[in-house]
Amino acid sequence: MSAPKTIFFRMDGGPQIGLGHIMRCLALAEMLMPGFTCTFCIHQPAEAIIRLLTQKGVSVLPLATQDVAEFLALLPANSLIVLDGYHFGETCQRRIKAAGHTLVFIDDLMTGHQVADVIINHTPGITADRYQAEPYTRFCFGTVYALVNPVFQPKPLQPESPYVLLNLGGADPQNMSRQLAEWLLQLPDQLVIRVVLGSANVHVPTFACLPADRMLILQNLSVEDMAREMEACRYAILSCSTVSYELATIGRPFIGMQTAGNQHYLADFFAKEKLAVHIFTELPDAACFREVLATIRPDQGVAAQRRFLDGRSAERFRALFDHLTAN
Repeated sequence: MSAPKTIFFRMDGGPQIGLGHIMRCLALAEMLMPGFTCTFCIHQPAEAIIRLLTQKGVSVLPLATQDVAEFLALLPANSLIVLDGYHFGETCQRRIKAAGHTLVFIDDLMTGHQVADVIINHTPGITADRYQAEPYTRFCFGTVYALVNPVFQPKPLQPESPYVLLNLGGADPQNMSRQLAEWLLQLPDQLVIRVVLGSANVHVPTFACLPADRMLILQNLSVEDMAREMEACRYAILSCSTVSYELATIGRPFIGMQTAGNQHYLADFFAKEKLAVHIFTELPDAACFREVLATIRPDQGVAAQRRFLDGRSAERFRALFDHLTAN
């Protein structure tokens, strides 16, 4: 039996840009392993990120700079590369292609000219005419290519659960989690707030004054841990990012918070198709937030979630990457 082929992932992550690019690449890597060996090439990765990835069986190649020349110098001939990041524009892509590599680009901005062999954009409703790309470029669009780890699968509702899950991304630079947690704790029904804060979050000390008996801070969760948290909650408050796809795959009511400009496509989708109870495009005031919370039904949005997210993305991605490496 031949050895698994290697995929080189190039992305960055940290306190300023968050961990979204790393986490969705990790989701893809976990869908593809052990059929492929996955190596992540990251500019000056934090030790916590290196530990997270190595625990998952992913190798890490730290990069001293963001110069594409340094990255290319590390690669064997005819490599398969996955790019995920907003600074990997046409010039970078052309240099990778000129070096003879196969290129997959994970994208949700739809700006500039693309020369990748494959573009993955799991935002619903996107079509090829939104892109400027080469004639050979293949597109993998929509929820059928959701970058969701296969550990997230449909589960029964938990309408009697006392838990509310709050997760606004790996960094949450505006610390919206702290304000929302405080408002949730003021509700009369004595719910327990489980707040997921990423390793890049620098605001953890601001939660110290909140009552520990009704709020639990969760950090450094494994994918399996996160799935269990989602399964146990009555409803969730999440950023309009991949974490909302994960929860919707399990099937739970959620309120979406648009925490970055690039999330507006997913935010619009969640609102239009009624996967979410409500979408906030900015931090609301307390009265508006409480008003929305009062409308949540135990199964709200779950039927729509089931229509769009079937938990079978891994099958489709394995077929795609098997095809890319067939020759």
